[in-house]
Order: sequence, then structure tokens, then C-alpha cells
Amino acid sequence: MFVFDGGAVTPRVARELRPRDPELQSVGWYTLEQAARLLREDVWERTRHALYALEDKASVYRYRQ
Repeated sequence: MFVFDGGAVTPRVARELRPRDPELQSVGWYTLEQAARLLREDVWERTRHALYALEDKASVYRYRQ
């Protein structure tokens, strides 16, 4: 799984987002605390590391077997 920073979207774009992939049913906006509760542990760990990388303006590569 890779996580990429797509930048910020305007409120208008955010309102108009619609899933196009059949695996996705909806789009939602959550606080970090909500995301931590809603995501699987492994997905939250990757998300957390992605947020650290964004804050540090650095790329992070984490390899797990």
C-alpha cells in the first residue's frame, strides 16, 4: 500500500467528490481521532506515518514482512 499527498481541495471540490471505484461506497471527512478508531490497526499505522512524513516534509519507506 502506498500513501500519496494529493494536496488540499477546495470546499466545492470536497462537496462534489463521488466514489468511482465499485469498492468504495462513500466519501467521508474525519478527525484524526475518529480515523484512528475507524481504520484497521495496520491502515491507521500507515496513515499515521504518512501524516508524520507530511509534517516533516520527507518521504518515508516502511517495509513490513
